[in-house]
Amino acid sequence: MSTIRCDNFGPSAGGTTYSARGIAKAWGAFSNTATAVIDNSLNISSITDNGAGDASFGISSGFSSVAYTSVYDNANNAVGNSNAYTGSTRGDTKTASSFRCVSVYDPGTTTGVDGDNQSFVCVGDLA
Repeated sequence: MSTIRCDNFGPSAGGTTYSARGIAKAWGAFSNTATAVIDNSLNISSITDNGAGDASFGISSGFSSVAYTSVYDNANNAVGNSNAYTGSTRGDTKTASSFRCVSVYDPGTTTGVDGDNQSFVCVGDLA
């Protein structure tokens, strides 16, 4: 088995490094039951339990701006048909170095519900 290592890569004709932009720059798997716990992650420095179904994450190497995408999934069957989302739904502000995940039963409310088997991925340009 071989390993290819390089510091920079891009298309052979030069220009934008499209491949690098499609790679997740941060991701995590976590449980948010009695206490929020990171089970596994990349580029995540911290987790803060904000209450039922509500957790904030610190990013070790921040993004170049707040214009990155974060996608959140709650695969916990015990929670039922929960809806998961990220963003500023509870008055917080997404920054280049932090974001928030909230899991609720009804997307029309902000009443959180705890669960395990949750995950997220963030894609964008690092600073």
